[in-house]
Amino acid sequence: MNFIFLILLLFIPNFSFAQSAPATSSATSGNEKAILTNYDDYDYYKKNGRTSKAWNDLVKDGFESYNKRDCEKTIAYLKEAIKAGCSDPIVNFKLAACSEATGSLYSALQYYRESETGLKILKTPHRYQQDFYESIGRVLLFNKKTDEALPYLTRAAEVGTPSFVLYYILGELSLSKKDPGKALEYFTKASQLPLDGATPAQLTKIYKMMGNSYLEAKDWKNALEYLNKALQQSPTDPELQQAQYRANEMKRQDELMNFMEKMKKESE
Repeated sequence: MNFIFLILLLFIPNFSFAQSAPATSSATSGNEKAILTNYDDYDYYKKNGRTSKAWNDLVKDGFESYNKRDCEKTIAYLKEAIKAGCSDPIVNFKLAACSEATGSLYSALQYYRESETGLKILKTPHRYQQDFYESIGRVLLFNKKTDEALPYLTRAAEVGTPSFVLYYILGELSLSKKDPGKALEYFTKASQLPLDGATPAQLTKIYKMMGNSYLEAKDWKNALEYLNKALQQSPTDPELQQAQYRANEMKRQDELMNFMEKMKKESE
């Protein structure tokens, strides 16, 4: 499943590596909207979380560091809170997000897992309940647990705020499961989202996949439309040229068969 990891790496410049975590390097661009909403998380924790005087100050310092996009301090403070006995899902989620942002993917997966049950039973809704599915799905992919990632990513598309990347990965996973119809559904949704930041290589990839999905479904018209779009981005790609030739030939054969059937009916 190496193609999945290549896709994730391809989109890092345009994708929040840890959607709800602050950026800590040039390789990770944080989600500004998510960061701005983090400032009320300590109040939420105080009202709804698993609080204690033994670790509240550590949680507060950790959340403040998180808001400042300082993942090293966030991890240090929140780990100390956990050592003191804290088992709050918001704390675990922030630890997971910062672990992911700093490249500690195994730790990120463990913290996401530890946050899962607690997030499900929060008395007051929190945005992490939606963010969770895409976040853990993404980290599962990086940890080479593709089959386990798929249901989480599918759920993310249902309850979260789906991104171009999420639909794109789901399309790739569907192709790997030999389900071109489902892949086509996801690729089509991906193409309908804003593509302003997409590079020619990214557009080539998605249009190529959509064209090939239509080709597998024997929809020659749409196959040619998207293969032509892909060739506009990458005109010398031999695989695209071959797919375009195949689609044209199959379309021509279908038209010829339809013409012969029509002539046969008219002669009867």
